[in-house]
Amino acid sequence: MISTIDEHNKIKILSTALRRADAPAGVVDLFCGAGALSHGFLVEGFDIACGFDVNESCRYPFQQNNRAPLIGRDVSLVRPEELLRRFPRGRTSLL
Repeated sequence: MISTIDEHNKIKILSTALRRADAPAGVVDLFCGAGALSHGFLVEGFDIACGFDVNESCRYPFQQNNRAPLIGRDVSLVRPEELLRRFPRGRTSLL
């Protein structure tokens, strides 16, 4: 099992590699749940574009903790074009 500290360290490493002060990477979180992974990216300065999850009970915590919308849809039904539209244009994207 991965501890929260390990998860945070992984995010810090990605943050150093991907973040630029003038244009932080945009994140779309698939199977986001309450959004803990997204929140780690938010804390490190990334922009959270949205999260996808079919569990509606995750909507409130995800949106409150990440200042981003939760799209209540089955990820298997999301088309690639829709994902691309969710990312900020001209910036690094994390899925």
